[in-house]
Amino acid sequence: MDESRDADVRDVRAGVLKMATYYINADTGNDSTGNGTSGSPWQTLSKALTASVSGDTIYLQNATATYAFAYALNLSNRTVTGQSVGGCVIDGGGNARTWSVGGVVIFNTVKFSNIRSNASENIFHNPGTLTFNNCIFSRIDLDGYLEVGGIVGALSSYTVNFNFCLFDRIRRYSPGTYALGSITAGRTYTVTVDGCVFY
Repeated sequence: MDESRDADVRDVRAGVLKMATYYINADTGNDSTGNGTSGSPWQTLSKALTASVSGDTIYLQNATATYAFAYALNLSNRTVTGQSVGGCVIDGGGNARTWSVGGVVIFNTVKFSNIRSNASENIFHNPGTLTFNNCIFSRIDLDGYLEVGGIVGALSSYTVNFNFCLFDRIRRYSPGTYALGSITAGRTYTVTVDGCVFY
């Protein structure tokens, strides 16, 4: 008998919404044989996103290998938490990357590195409320056009919070590109920067 599953079923029947936590490990995880638990993690964010639903948490275990910033993932209404900021690096391989981050998305203790925006997409696109806690942004290249191609941007109003983050080597290649892209008149943008360091 799977007691944890039975407990989940009882909670659903009782009207209690349980959010799940899924684990991934870039070194020891396996998308085929793992089950997303701390003892048998998956390897990739893509696998965890496929298995998770709105409100779930994806936990990145410390790894010597980097986690891939795969193109065009949808992280809407998820929390992504790293075991430690130094041990959980999400690397874009120097290529243009974008993630959809609709709804409420939270990143905790994760390092984003070697990522590039492009002329038509922001790196984190179409947020509702997006929060970064104790994260590092390193070697981020912004290469957009007409205010598109920033770190964060949307075609609608959004809220972004940067709490105790470090920004290192953020480079802008195009004069029309800004860290916060897609800013349009008539919409409301709220950006909070608290305790951050810029190099």
